[in-house]
Amino acid sequence: MAERDDHQSSADLWCEHCNRLIDASAVVLDEDGKEHCPSCTELVGKDATTSDDEESDDEEGFPKPPWHFKVLLMATVIYLIYRLIWFIFWISHHA
Repeated sequence: MAERDDHQSSADLWCEHCNRLIDASAVVLDEDGKEHCPSCTELVGKDATTSDDEESDDEEGFPKPPWHFKVLLMATVIYLIYRLIWFIFWISHHA
């Protein structure tokens, strides 16, 4: 793979795979002239938009929620169960 020439483009590119901005001078060119990320070697720029359509068929459903959302959900459920038990004992002593 050859390094990208500075005269080709001065725009920075975004790598969807790495989720980072790539400097135009750091982008690597393939033998076919396609632009690749230097870290993960995925296609970037206008070449990446054509391959994203093919990969979108493989993805199904909603994205996976983060781990801290699951922890917060479990803590909320435990707290609500605790409050329900507390309320039952409160009603039984004041009835």
